[in-house]
Amino acid sequence: APPPPASDRLAGGDRYATAAAISAASRRPGVDRVYVGTGRQYPDALAAGPAAAASGGSVLLTAPTALPPSTAAELARLQPSEIVLAGGFASVSTDVAQALSRYGPVRRVAGGDRYSTAAAIARDAFDGPVPVLYLASGRNFPDALAGGAAAAAQGAPLLLTEPSRLPDATEQAIRALRPAHIVVLGGPTAITDGVLSTVASYAGSVTRVFGTNRFATSGEVSRWTFPGQTNVVYLATGLEFPDALAGGPAAGAHDSPLLLVRPDALPPAAAAELARLRPRHVVALGGTSAVSAATLAAAKAAAGH
Repeated sequence: APPPPASDRLAGGDRYATAAAISAASRRPGVDRVYVGTGRQYPDALAAGPAAAASGGSVLLTAPTALPPSTAAELARLQPSEIVLAGGFASVSTDVAQALSRYGPVRRVAGGDRYSTAAAIARDAFDGPVPVLYLASGRNFPDALAGGAAAAAQGAPLLLTEPSRLPDATEQAIRALRPAHIVVLGGPTAITDGVLSTVASYAGSVTRVFGTNRFATSGEVSRWTFPGQTNVVYLATGLEFPDALAGGPAAGAHDSPLLLVRPDALPPAAAAELARLRPRHVVALGGTSAVSAATLAAAKAAAGH
């Protein structure tokens, strides 16, 4: 594992530079695989986080039609053996693919929608049987962000589902991956009991992990995944998705949770987890508009710093 980040905040001037900064603090040059997804939408890159962690790589973000300089610079540093485009041409254009080819061989993994794209990424990166598989709603991002970091730390894939129906591509991926255990992220409004019953037929056991809101759910995911102390805890805003997308593989690299916080306040669930985990390092992802200095200070105090 790489050493813990030297700084208590990893950030850049925008979402692309922040993702590059997170990667630079968690990965050494010469990685096997880097996933590149659009920074404009969340679904395609959700499954890419655990997949990147499984290969010891990073998730970097791009604009759909132009490669940001910060992403290009990080790819030049990482020298990946392979670059995987997460999503279709509307997410990452052929022009971006051509620009990426300067930094390594490029291939695209995508499906017809967010569910089949997540399934394709998971099946490409993981061979069944897998010990654990995480399942999150594809209609919103918070549960999948915390779950993606947990999946990354456990070497597990993450798939997406409709709230009240298991998509065919997701079902086929579960069958192929043959998980011993499935973790369903979020309460019955996020993923219904009917979907839970359906996936239960494909695994030895199923656990639903959720809290009263997105912040409490991230705390419960951390508590379920990390029973003991951890060296590092990452904080990301629960109101936006880009910083936590890139943070998932970093959390996996350090076997650490990612807790969702409010930009201007530390939620009680996050404070409780920090007090329980007592990490040596608390690292905010994104600038002060994403995680304020006061929120970071409160998190450190909760961790006993």
